Amino acid sequence: MELHPANDKLREAEFFFMLMEKHFDHYEFRYFLSAFLSALYSCTEHDLLHSADPRFKDWFQEIKKTRIFHIDLQNLREMRRLETHKKGKKPVQQVGLSFPDGIETTHMELEIDFRSVKPVGRYKTAEMEEFKEHQVEQRWVWKTKGEPDVMDLCSKGLQVVREIIKSRDSMGLTD
Repeated sequence: MELHPANDKLREAEFFFMLMEKHFDHYEFRYFLSAFLSALYSCTEHDLLHSADPRFKDWFQEIKKTRIFHIDLQNLREMRRLETHKKGKKPVQQVGLSFPDGIETTHMELEIDFRSVKPVGRYKTAEMEEFKEHQVEQRWVWKTKGEPDVMDLCSKGLQVVREIIKSRDSMGLTD
């Protein structure tokens, strides 16, 4: 059975999202993000969702009000627009070391080694003779107001599009 074009585009978006998760530490992440945004954006286009079913017009009007203009999809569209049409708005990876329980010391040295695929963090306090490895926290953000977390926003947008496609399919608006 052949997939409806909107369902096929959703699978494409899910595929690139999976690659983003898999290549989170690599520069390829940005390429997969761009492909993800393009596929996800296409999923909500009228022509891709269209059905000759007479119920489609009312369904689509309702979906536009409740889902297509959902804040998460609007934010993703804006990030895609900035990435595609504005230089300097690409996502950047932030890394750091966190010590939620705190460390009492008079002196601390921190290092993050980027030579391997995944950054390696180390720290040494005045009371230690050797550096100790420490987990590096990583996230991708868009360098724009509020520095939105890329994976969080993409996940939310993907969920909204899944709901749109599920609604369309449950009504039987296929042809």
